[in-house]
Amino acid sequence: MPSIPEDEAVLVKKTADLFALLGNMFRGVPDWKKGQNFMTKEELFSSLKVVLPNLQSIEKAPHYPLMKNIHYVLPELPEPDMEALEALLDFFSPETEYDRDLILAMFLTTLWGGSAGQRAPFLVTSKDGRGVGKSTLAEPPRSC
Repeated sequence: MPSIPEDEAVLVKKTADLFALLGNMFRGVPDWKKGQNFMTKEELFSSLKVVLPNLQSIEKAPHYPLMKNIHYVLPELPEPDMEALEALLDFFSPETEYDRDLILAMFLTTLWGGSAGQRAPFLVTSKDGRGVGKSTLAEPPRSC
C-alpha cells in the first residue's frame, strides 16, 4: 500500500485507525508488545489525544491573522507580483482611489482569519444611481 502524502489529512478517531495508519506508513503491522512494562494500544491512543493539538481544520490557503487550532499546509509562494491584483481592480473601473481601496478591502476580507459572522459588510452605492456597474462588481470577472 502506498505511503500517505505529507499534505494529506488523515482522520484518526479510534485505536484501529491509528494502527492502520502506522501500518500503512511503515509498510507493515507494528510489532506491539504486551506486558507489565508496556503501554497498551488504547493507552497510546489516549495519550496521543492528550498531547497532540485538537485541530478544527486543515487549510491549504492562509488567513490573516492566522487562526487558532488550524493547521496550515501551505505551498512555497513565489515572489509577490501585484500585476494580477492591479488588473483585477482596474477591471471594475473605480471612480476614485478611495473606491479602489474599498474594493480591495472587500476582496481581502475573504482572507481575514476572524471568527464566523465577524466580517465587515459592504454596501456598494453610487451618486450616479443606476447603470454604473454596482451589480457587476459582485459578479466574477469574465476575463482579467
